Amino acid sequence: MIQSQEGTIINIVSIAGKMGLPNSAVYSASKFAVSGFAEALLEEVREYNIRVSCIYPGRVHTELFGRKNSFSGKIENYIQPNDIAEAALLCASGTQTAAFKEIVVRPRRPVR
Repeated sequence: MIQSQEGTIINIVSIAGKMGLPNSAVYSASKFAVSGFAEALLEEVREYNIRVSCIYPGRVHTELFGRKNSFSGKIENYIQPNDIAEAALLCASGTQTAAFKEIVVRPRRPVR
């Protein structure tokens, strides 16, 4: 990317990288670390026209919930994987003069 003088690095973090979650201290800390890494990396590579973005999704309907039997509520109330893909496409399509540093993706309806 440095040789090409362009590129986009997209980090899929978690809403836990923006706010600490109860009973998830280690998980939240690891997500805050990714945010800090991305922030520092952005400063290191922005002179090379490389974008660094973070996407912070809330609850996404993935196999993780199925394996833990913690999936509750209506599937349509969860963020879908394709919603995150759309956010990534938005990050990758930044203009020559602007970039999407952070995108927070939350369910439209509360997940209960």
